[in-house]
Amino acid sequence: MKNEGIEVTRKSPEDYVTIKQLITDYMAAHGHQVYYARETPDKSDYGDLDVLYETSPEHNMRKFIEEHFKPTKIVSNGGCMSFTVTTDVLPPNLRDFQIDFIGVRPSELESELFYRSYGDLGNILGRVTSYYGVKFGGQGLWVVYEFPTQAGKTAQCHIDLTKDPKQICEFLGLDYSAWLDGFGGSETGMFTWVQSSRWFAIEAFRLLNTEYRHRTKKRPGYNRFMEFIQVPVTEVKQAGTETLEMVHSRWRQDEAIEYFNKQDELAEGKRLQELSDLRQTKFNGHMFIACGVQPKEIGTQMRAFRMHITGSPEQGDEWYAWLDAQPSDLAVQELVTLFITSV
Repeated sequence: MKNEGIEVTRKSPEDYVTIKQLITDYMAAHGHQVYYARETPDKSDYGDLDVLYETSPEHNMRKFIEEHFKPTKIVSNGGCMSFTVTTDVLPPNLRDFQIDFIGVRPSELESELFYRSYGDLGNILGRVTSYYGVKFGGQGLWVVYEFPTQAGKTAQCHIDLTKDPKQICEFLGLDYSAWLDGFGGSETGMFTWVQSSRWFAIEAFRLLNTEYRHRTKKRPGYNRFMEFIQVPVTEVKQAGTETLEMVHSRWRQDEAIEYFNKQDELAEGKRLQELSDLRQTKFNGHMFIACGVQPKEIGTQMRAFRMHITGSPEQGDEWYAWLDAQPSDLAVQELVTLFITSV
């Protein structure tokens, strides 16, 4: 907000609680339920308030903010809208405080709250899992599984593992009840909890890519965790293309897929990718170039050919059924040649 010329100040825990309650009550009075992640243990002051709400086509939250809070400016970053209140929703002495309204899908509310709770804990756990090729974020736990296709390409399959916080903790070997209890109100207890994960590897924090290196510089909680595990930020090295992360990721991905019984989903993803590659081999722009079609006309002619075959220029079910029934790309090439020469 300061970069936008809007002055904001940090607030004491007492002021923070007051602001949160006033925002909550106001939103409830106007038919909006809002949600908050759990607070970081031992926090002495606050720089902003994250207000989560469920997105809905029926509600325009930006318009609501403009009409009811009348901010001088709304700074948007992805699904987050940051502003300060200028109306009587907050007393004058509390209006110089940054409010962040964050829209989340209803299906991801629980996982978003889990990921965003306790300050930088979600980022830290994300690094623990990503070291082994498993992703963790507001959308839950997932893998992006790479595999070679019969066409000699490298393809990817996105597989959602779970959005359930308890299941995530159980998979990582973490005590979910400790998370619910707030680690005894201790940041040290929270850091010890992270270390207790069967997935924790200190090497994951000694070799960081640009994104995580940036976080270590900008996030105080992340820095304190690095100090706790005795990895000075000054000794963190830039990750290259060949790292232990790449070596370890496949077997941990396989373990995660088996644990959450996603083998069938992976097999289906591979099957669909192979089918997509086969379809691309059977029908592509090179066939039209071979018939003398100019590059800028390829798209038009491909649509015209589909129209000729199925009565529709689009790649719908009828088109794919016809294409899948063709014995080879040579057979399709012959039909394309006949079509182009007859035009």
